[in-house]
Amino acid sequence: MDETPRLARPGDRAGLTDLWLACFPGDTVETVQAVFDRVVLETDALVIERDGIPVSMVFLLAQQYRTDAGLYPVQYIYAAATLPAYRGCGLCRTLLETAFEIGRERGQTASFLRPASPSLSDYYRRLGYRPFFRAQERRFSGGRLDGAAGFLQLHRVQDYGAAREAALASGPAHVLWDERWTAFAQRMAEKAGGGGFAFDGIPGCALCEPDGETLFIRELLCPPERTDACLASLHAQFRLPDILCRMPSKPSVNPEEDGFGLWYPLNEEGRRLLESAASCGSYMGLALD
Repeated sequence: MDETPRLARPGDRAGLTDLWLACFPGDTVETVQAVFDRVVLETDALVIERDGIPVSMVFLLAQQYRTDAGLYPVQYIYAAATLPAYRGCGLCRTLLETAFEIGRERGQTASFLRPASPSLSDYYRRLGYRPFFRAQERRFSGGRLDGAAGFLQLHRVQDYGAAREAALASGPAHVLWDERWTAFAQRMAEKAGGGGFAFDGIPGCALCEPDGETLFIRELLCPPERTDACLASLHAQFRLPDILCRMPSKPSVNPEEDGFGLWYPLNEEGRRLLESAASCGSYMGLALD
């Protein structure tokens, strides 16, 4: 097998789709096609193939990281996958090492990703990734929120990306997802019966969707003291008994305990940002995991 990675071509869509479905069985053909049509290009993929068929892939998505000092170009590693028969051969390592080279050539500050499991987190850390992004994930009983003080009116937003940036304007440092990504995240939430919402009177927003008897709030951004009021507003909208909510963590929390995403510096600026993240905090959100 030729293990030389190459950037995918438009004609690789069928092979990439087959690889995706083999490695992520929870997805459907329709979901994968929607990803290709709306949020990634085939040419965003770096692949290793055998007999002309992709057997291992990672997508290299150009995003931006926003701090008080400005914007930094970064590389998001998405949908890393290898066919079961070819796992354990170092193909993912080869792809990521090539991805780092491409990122440096493109002037990107760092490569980042969201591990799908603790074992994968350990794997990526062996390759040099380090804890960087934080988020807290909390469960609530809907009944606890009935009659919560400070109830807020909410309304659907047309552009969740814009609402998100307005809510994050005062910090923390965070990933500025491009319009394709935020629009796709919003569309998938709406398709599931949810959507993007903003709260009247405060700088805040949420992206959420029903998941059985649980309201999954993929992202809640609001002043900490208004968290219960925002949750109560969302509970009143959906009336589900349980709530699973993700939101930014406070900088003082141990990143080993609330780690959400990993960071691989590609230059000195990326290393400096890694060193400062422990005290300043850093937020990713919208991983679509």
